[in-house]
Amino acid sequence: MDLIVLVSQYRFPEGDAGSVRFYNFALTLQRMGYEVLVVGLGEVAEGKQEFQGVPYLSLRTQNRYGSYLFYSWRLRRLLIRLQKEGKHIKAVVCGFTMIDVLLFLKSYCNRRGIKLLKDVVEWYSPQQFSKGKWSLSYRMKDIENREVISRPIRVIAISRYLESYFASKGCKTCRIPIYFDVARMPMRMADEDGALHLIYAGSPGKKDYLHLMLAGLSLLDTSALSQIRFVVIGVSESQVKTMISPAEYVRLEPYLDIKGKLPHSEVLSALCRADFSVLLRDSEARYAQAGFPTKVIESLSAGVPMICNYSSDLKDFLIDGENALIVQSLSAYSFATVLKQAIALSTIEKDKMSVAARQCAESRFNIESYRAEWESILL
Repeated sequence: MDLIVLVSQYRFPEGDAGSVRFYNFALTLQRMGYEVLVVGLGEVAEGKQEFQGVPYLSLRTQNRYGSYLFYSWRLRRLLIRLQKEGKHIKAVVCGFTMIDVLLFLKSYCNRRGIKLLKDVVEWYSPQQFSKGKWSLSYRMKDIENREVISRPIRVIAISRYLESYFASKGCKTCRIPIYFDVARMPMRMADEDGALHLIYAGSPGKKDYLHLMLAGLSLLDTSALSQIRFVVIGVSESQVKTMISPAEYVRLEPYLDIKGKLPHSEVLSALCRADFSVLLRDSEARYAQAGFPTKVIESLSAGVPMICNYSSDLKDFLIDGENALIVQSLSAYSFATVLKQAIALSTIEKDKMSVAARQCAESRFNIESYRAEWESILL
């Protein structure tokens, strides 16, 4: 049986969004008949572990800096050992790593006839960083995408934007957005108290325009506002207070439930009690065109429709009034307008949108949804 090794510096199995993506990659590859091994930087542990049927290894050491500085060296030893044990490594799938790790894999796989697939999930915009284009993180990602990723590396692109870019460089490329094992996802069981339950879960930074959502809320009259319960996860009360004026915060406070950072299981639990998940991003910015919001697909998988604007490839999947309510422009006024539409929905109408959201996830973002793309990129 051919082995596919999924390599990254994610905190696999449950430390970050990249780990979730790699876990679901592994499930698909197992169903296709491959042996898989996920290699990451999870908790310090000796030998092979297993997470819900997926074998993995952590290359983390007790020395924090050594975990990164000697990652390539430890990874090389592992790959050589696997081949000495008689494993036939068909491909290595590389997620987020430092550039030195990708360069090592590019050389190692090319010399040994192993296919190297790079999972590309982002391309930053200068406005995301205080130092703009001079930020080290920005420059490293720019160098990686422009210079390091080239033939013979094959590319798994998370969006059409990235798919088009790498295909134009001559790389064999396929598009695979976020997906989940939808059958394992919990289902929406919203509170039936007559209120409109909204949820935002994330780390806004310079990506998600939570400040505009809050500003949109503040535009509602008291009658409309009193019908809304807005759960905010991932940011603190003090952070929220910096996004709006003191007067706006005092007015909104009774309708906000700010929970700060929570374990993923608690985020899912809160998500399943919502009527809509909310998100606004700058659709013209490169980061939004290149990336693909995990939170949207997680929400649909739980049967929770979106209130959002179109960014990335969301227009391919979200239908206004069916599985989402679409905000037409990136403004507080447009967001407030859609909130009024949502408030006017009956329980039956919200339940119907919930069913449509789940059906979209089952058909477009499930374990088997991108099997053909995997088969093509591995040929």
